[in-house]
Amino acid sequence: MSEAMVAVMMTTQEERTALARATLARAELLTGARSLRRTVSEIPVPEVPVPAAPVPEVPVPEVPVPRPRAGDGAPVRRTSLVTSERPSLPVPDALSALLPDGLRRGSTVAVLGS
Repeated sequence: MSEAMVAVMMTTQEERTALARATLARAELLTGARSLRRTVSEIPVPEVPVPAAPVPEVPVPEVPVPRPRAGDGAPVRRTSLVTSERPSLPVPDALSALLPDGLRRGSTVAVLGS
């Protein structure tokens, strides 16, 4: 093993913490981001009261599942609908020149600029 590798392995917890803080401070200066420091050491956990007596069960009415009718006009699908099978979404008039085919479902559109 090289000496540098041994030196890295032998660092203490305090040294690793100091190095991490220095790296974070440098990243904050380079990016302009700031970290948020919590002043509270522990997060208070609310106590939830335990009910003494069991709560009686409420009967839930059974809801019938709607069945597709044969004369509905649309064929009954037994498989899921793939996003490429669905029609594109309409776009506002201001974007119609840029997106003449509309917004395709399942795709990502990035707008650059202002």
